Amino acid sequence: MTKTIEDLDVGERFRFGGYDWIALDYGNLASVYSIEGYARLCLMADVLKNEPFDAGNCNDWRVSSTRKYLNGEFLNELGDNRRKEGAALPGLDMVEYTSDLTADDGLTDYGESNDLVFLLSADDYRRNRYAIPAAKGWWWLITPYSTPNSGLPYVVRVVGSSGALTLSDAHCGHNRLRPAIYLRENTKVEAAL
Repeated sequence: MTKTIEDLDVGERFRFGGYDWIALDYGNLASVYSIEGYARLCLMADVLKNEPFDAGNCNDWRVSSTRKYLNGEFLNELGDNRRKEGAALPGLDMVEYTSDLTADDGLTDYGESNDLVFLLSADDYRRNRYAIPAAKGWWWLITPYSTPNSGLPYVVRVVGSSGALTLSDAHCGHNRLRPAIYLRENTKVEAAL
């Protein structure tokens, strides 16, 4: 059954780009408003794969190996899958989002990042916790624990298998990626399989 993203309930699963996703809230609308209307925050229904946050053990999303992968190879795969699903212009479904990279301790050294594919921040996770199902294992958030100014340039927030927030070193390859995207409100999606 085809629906538009705006017709989905919070927590409802749907299929997009060859993967199952969960519709979340409309998030920080100031950073995703577009001329056509609003966009909806969506989280992959389960984890994508095991991957370090950054192979070089840096907790700055802007230079992380995960950011490069999600906005390169993975983004291309989403586009290819959307074309297979019959979407005329697959790249126009997604909206670039500005992530706030403020560390858990309040340091703002890393500023912001603009991406089509990103990870939830700890604040995004807390706000949507009630609608996010458990995933297989621990998964990365975009929020650094601190920055080099406090001597912790490698610790990142993760969600544990219980759903509790915890910490991990950025190079740990046993944690998983659970991408997030914003989709335009008129994006057509299919019910999850």
